Amino acid sequence: MPGAGVEPDGEGPAHAGSFTAQVFADPFSGRVVTGVVEHLRPRRMHPVLVFAETSRARDEVVAHLRQGSADGALTCRPTQRTRCRA
Repeated sequence: MPGAGVEPDGEGPAHAGSFTAQVFADPFSGRVVTGVVEHLRPRRMHPVLVFAETSRARDEVVAHLRQGSADGALTCRPTQRTRCRA
């Protein structure tokens, strides 16, 4: 996707404190991804992991999903209360 890992609209820098970094630091997230992959692989479905930390990036992901090339989407939306443990 265009601009992957870049914060083009000024909503926050892509750095160690970003949501993406927090997700990869959280062992629970790795177990969730592993479970999803193990469930989908025998069904010949291939998960794609996309992080959209800005409104522009989220709009791009939504536009991609609306094209119908994905079988589904598993989403997570960070909030002020939702913190990944490091």
